[in-house]
Amino acid sequence: MKTIFVISFFICSIQLSFSQTYIELGINQPPQLQADAGTDTEIFSGTLVTLGGYPTATGGTTVYTYLWSPADGLSSTTEANPDASPAQTTTYTLTVIDAAGCTAIDEVVVLVSYLIDANNKDDIRLFPNPGRHTVRIEFNPELKFSKCTILDIEGKILDGQEIVPGSSAIEPDVSKLTSGTYIIRLSNNKKYFDKPFICE
Repeated sequence: MKTIFVISFFICSIQLSFSQTYIELGINQPPQLQADAGTDTEIFSGTLVTLGGYPTATGGTTVYTYLWSPADGLSSTTEANPDASPAQTTTYTLTVIDAAGCTAIDEVVVLVSYLIDANNKDDIRLFPNPGRHTVRIEFNPELKFSKCTILDIEGKILDGQEIVPGSSAIEPDVSKLTSGTYIIRLSNNKKYFDKPFICE
């Protein structure tokens, strides 16, 4: 008699399930610190201009510290908008430091022009004066004027035009001026000359 053994195999399928967890991390990064020293400008000797932007610093972490250099001609080296009245053309450097210790740097140039010496005024002739529709200004080309500006008696600029290098004369347009007294200014990047003009 034979004995038969029956062996059965059962294969179980096992599925493992994994869960995922997401963690979001938010980083509060302030905008980049920026400094604004203002726009390059031209002034006449003895006058002043206010430096800095509006605002002078943005971004970063408030509060800001302002450092201006050099100190020559400045009303303050630590204000956001100091007044500048340098004796000569000067490049001012602004350094802004925020509360986190970050820094930003910007520069501004103040170009200073000087009134022409009285001894040189014979080199400049304006005629006719008084005049109405036209006026002619003759000058020594060695003075190297680069701009002619018309101002009212209070110093407000009304019109202006460039002077061709090497020129010895210019005829600014005064036909649109009403009757009154004006100032015609010849200037370059170092000096200027003002001449009263009467428009009839």
